[in-house]
Amino acid sequence: MYDLFNDFLKDVRSGLKDEKLVKKYGGSSFYIPQKVPHFREKIVQDFNGGNHIVLADRYNVSIKTVYEILRAKREC
Repeated sequence: MYDLFNDFLKDVRSGLKDEKLVKKYGGSSFYIPQKVPHFREKIVQDFNGGNHIVLADRYNVSIKTVYEILRAKREC
């Protein structure tokens, strides 16, 4: 599997100049997952029907992520 973030990190550590990094990776998005154990389960447990924004702030995730977690739980 191609891992763009690891390639980027390797290039940064090797000292690749800013201009080359921008040319190679400009416009790219990287997802860096959090290492918070069981936060998905905590979001589901703490959900009261309308506190999406509070949960996103509490667990330091996007509101979209909160919706995705709750949707996945409903579909199980």
